[in-house]
Amino acid sequence: GTDTSNLMHIDSCSLMRLMHFQILSEGCKRVEKGEDPACLPEELPKITGTSDMTPIYRAIALLGELGLLEKSMKSTYAFGEKIRIAPTQMGLQLMARCNGIRVALS
Repeated sequence: GTDTSNLMHIDSCSLMRLMHFQILSEGCKRVEKGEDPACLPEELPKITGTSDMTPIYRAIALLGELGLLEKSMKSTYAFGEKIRIAPTQMGLQLMARCNGIRVALS
């Protein structure tokens, strides 16, 4: 048809893998519950199912570059330092669309 409302997400989704969606989903869940959208590095393997932090940090960086998470200037984190996985409005909208909810980007 003529519905082009998903076009803005197509490029982002084509670059994303399961780990990206797991991180974004967790950030969205925390925001929706009113919780701090940050986690300790040791929580990330539980969220993603991998213990290798390098691809996790890369996934967070890519989500920031795509405008789905608030962008961080860090690529590594100190022991005990929380890592923000706060979704942007676009990230929240993408996850809503992935779950069948139609929302407009404000």
